[in-house]
Amino acid sequence: MKRFIIMLLTTLLALSLVSCSETAEKASERKTQPTENVTEEKAQPTEDAAEEKAQPTEDAANTVKEKEPKKTDTLQNIFERAEGEYYFSSGAGGWGTELELDDDGEFDGEYHDSELGSFTDEYPDGTIYFCEFEGRFEVVEKLNDYSYSLSLANIGLENNPNTEEIRDKKRYVYAEPYGLEGEEFILYSPETPVSEIPQSCIDWYGMRSKLKERETLNTWCIYDPENENAFYMYE
Repeated sequence: MKRFIIMLLTTLLALSLVSCSETAEKASERKTQPTENVTEEKAQPTEDAAEEKAQPTEDAANTVKEKEPKKTDTLQNIFERAEGEYYFSSGAGGWGTELELDDDGEFDGEYHDSELGSFTDEYPDGTIYFCEFEGRFEVVEKLNDYSYSLSLANIGLENNPNTEEIRDKKRYVYAEPYGLEGEEFILYSPETPVSEIPQSCIDWYGMRSKLKERETLNTWCIYDPENENAFYMYE
């Protein structure tokens, strides 16, 4: 009898231990499952947040690119188109002023006026009024789609005016550069409508009748509105 009771108690104890073990395993599984879900749920917002943070960075980069200035012609760059040789003369007599304009607004040239009838035994080949010069124009503003306002920034002469010398059987009288007396000029581009050019400027064009037949100037011109002098580029 005692043996039976002992065996019964042993069996019940074993069953109780098995039941407790299963209960503990289920409890462990229940605790583990939410932890994984929580980890996954927390991980997802982290990735989304990273993507959200990355997007403004790309937008910011695009914004910077949009703000970069486009390469456009500056006012000073107009000289790159207008560089060349210009001439100021009436076409009558032996006088004229030549000017060579560089792509940065600097220029050099010479003025000459020959009077072969003014001579003596000392200078039998006559008299020449002469000037060598150099200087620089600056662009003040763009007046419209085809003309620009210039200022004469500086000008220098090779020889002092009203001085003279005799060489090569000629009398050289050094003078001011005729045509560059003013301080403000207008640069007309080839696209300038002829109808927009003052008559006092047209009058200095070598072939005025030919110019009036055109719709546009088709060449460059440097015009002094105060003294009504005009330099035209060689065509």
